[in-house]
This record gives sequence, structure tokens and C-alpha cells, in this order.
Amino acid sequence: MQRRTRRCGPARSGRERHVVRRERHQAANLAVPLLQDENEEIRYSALAVLEKNPNESYFPDVLQMARSGGGRVMEASFPR
Repeated sequence: MQRRTRRCGPARSGRERHVVRRERHQAANLAVPLLQDENEEIRYSALAVLEKNPNESYFPDVLQMARSGGGRVMEASFPR
């Protein structure tokens, strides 16, 4: 008896998965400079983008933002 697997969303080819990964990486690269923005909402949104595409190279930027920022952005940087 074959076991059925459940998929979330449409089936994607290897090329489509590559494009999605590349787009997420590009979005994360655009979000890094926004961590230094004056507007707390923008910093919070940039952090959410980085959370969806984690990478060790973003740690120094997140730490710098946490040191200079405050409020809910700093709390979101270091979840408990």
C-alpha cells in the first residue's frame, strides 16, 4: 500500500524552486539595509523578511539593529 504525502501549495519543478529561493535571497538582501531605518515598522518588517530566509551573514546587522533599536523590534530580534 502506497503512502500518500500531503503537499502544501502547488507542486513545483526544480527550476521553479530555484527561482523562489533566489527571490527570497534577493528580498533578504534588500531587507538588511532597512534594519537601520528610523521607522520602527520598517525595521520590524525587514526583520520578518530575514526571519523567513535565515542566514548567518545577517547576524551582525541584526545585532547592530538590536543594540541601537528598542521596543518590539528588539524583542522580536531575540525571541524567547
